[in-house]
Amino acid sequence: MSTEMVARGYVREMLWTPEGAPAEHFYRVRGWARDGRGGTRLRRRLRLPAGERPDRTRSGAGLVHDAAQGPLPALRLIENYTRQNWWHHAAWLAEGRLYAENNDVGQSTRALRYAALLDVHDVQALNLLAAISVGQNQLEQACATQRRAIAREPNQPRQYLMLAEILDKMGRTSEAQTARDDATRLKAIVTSPRIAAN
Repeated sequence: MSTEMVARGYVREMLWTPEGAPAEHFYRVRGWARDGRGGTRLRRRLRLPAGERPDRTRSGAGLVHDAAQGPLPALRLIENYTRQNWWHHAAWLAEGRLYAENNDVGQSTRALRYAALLDVHDVQALNLLAAISVGQNQLEQACATQRRAIAREPNQPRQYLMLAEILDKMGRTSEAQTARDDATRLKAIVTSPRIAAN
């Protein structure tokens, strides 16, 4: 991944993973380090050829791995961890993402459903399940899953916008517009001067 990124002009790579997640050790061994901001970012400087100063940064969400090897090394690491720590939500979520990246929809769906059961307040697994369902053109299932995500985070406008996209694909434009209106209403509440003053 690094040589391709250097060729494209990137200076560093970043990835986001929860502190203490099973993949963190995997990446630290390969030269990644926390960025010092107390967040969930890991950062690695790329080795540049002498005299070159690229000016772009590549960043991504979720687990990042060496593109030449694919997700399998990280997937094996996560699988072993989830077998031993069946209760670890972030590990199941990471496993689901990696299976999805490896185009194994069945295993990805299994892992993400389990992650959704482990943390009844988190919506990441439900959002990913809805996206997988949309990709498979199972729009009714995607809509039902996204409605579950809204039930978990009813005050987040992005959940309504994701539902609106699904409803648009289903041809249910009036419901999609209602979801967009809900998102707009929630954004207005957040930016209200009375709310901001508190």
